[in-house]
Amino acid sequence: MTARIRALLVLLVLVSLFVTPALASAAETDGGPFDVKFSGVIETAPAVAGDAWVIAGQTVKTDANTKIRMATEDEAAAGMWADVTARKLSDGTWLALKLTVMPAEMRLRGPLEVMPEGDLGTWTVAGIDFTVTEDTKISDRGEPMMVDGWVEVRAVQEGDEFVAVSIHSVTEEEDVELFGAIQAFSETEWTVSGVIIAATADTKVMGKPAVGLLAHVAAKLQEDGTLLAQTVKVVWNEPGGWRQQQNIKGEIEVLPEDGLIGVWTVAGKQVEVSEQTRVMQRKALAEVGATAHVVGYTEGDVVKALLVIVTAPAEGSKPFQLVGVIETLPAEGMTGEWVVSGKTVLVTESTRIAGQQFVQVGARVTVLGIEKADGTLIATLAHVKQSR
Repeated sequence: MTARIRALLVLLVLVSLFVTPALASAAETDGGPFDVKFSGVIETAPAVAGDAWVIAGQTVKTDANTKIRMATEDEAAAGMWADVTARKLSDGTWLALKLTVMPAEMRLRGPLEVMPEGDLGTWTVAGIDFTVTEDTKISDRGEPMMVDGWVEVRAVQEGDEFVAVSIHSVTEEEDVELFGAIQAFSETEWTVSGVIIAATADTKVMGKPAVGLLAHVAAKLQEDGTLLAQTVKVVWNEPGGWRQQQNIKGEIEVLPEDGLIGVWTVAGKQVEVSEQTRVMQRKALAEVGATAHVVGYTEGDVVKALLVIVTAPAEGSKPFQLVGVIETLPAEGMTGEWVVSGKTVLVTESTRIAGQQFVQVGARVTVLGIEKADGTLIATLAHVKQSR
């Protein structure tokens, strides 16, 4: 299925996508009341203690009870980013309960397409070029770093150039992930920290966008190397506000009779899953008895799902990852039994196939999925590599 919100992305502290410790801490208010939580670009930092801040166009005051945290060694300055948890005052300004200052580092998670010999030079990740210098921190702990593998890049924008602060290898995901500052947006195109992303009527936006606010984007990498937004989550949380985020955690009790599109019942609540809903089945298969975490918004009595993370399998199932060569394929179409390096894998209509144009006997493939109690391997994602 195509992807929609890593709205998770604030909650995907849970599944460790991008959310930084600073964002996680800002989501906590120590039990105090708040009117808004948001993240944005600092336009004005106070010259002296007690002066107001301007963050993403919002005037933010502080007092003796404000908890200010620096997630950078540098002093706060215009252009940096900040997480704010605040209460609205009678004059329309905000009083910060908690304020965390962060460096302005965009984060991109996607496939590594170009890696120069010796590391220094231009790397290409998800169609975006990054300059790697001697100061860039590179780590491949956990996953081997190689072309066609996945990495997460933290970078700063210097003019038209992205300079990588750090690069580390990560597990392959279904969609490219971007976290950065909104610089422009329209119905057909967004610019987030210098990265241009196409949008369509099917792109789901959670929260009201504004220039200067930060956003999490889940995007599909197109064959021409451009990015198409599936989901955009604006980091602005106002209780009772527009499309207030809803989270449901619990057992999947009912699924549609045919496939995953339709109405589910999760923890006793009706959840509508559409073509644009991102269903993550890395840890478990979406089936009755499995445990799911749903992110969405309420319309009437139904939760419109933007993201469903299946977090625990039904009894007897477990996740698997298989890297190998395709030895046989179904006689017609993609669905059916694939034999990958001697193992039979069932590809269903719900399996997402990345690199579908490269599917052929002899191609290398990475398969993620669920192994049932009887040993059956059911693929949730098959990433086929281009033959060299």
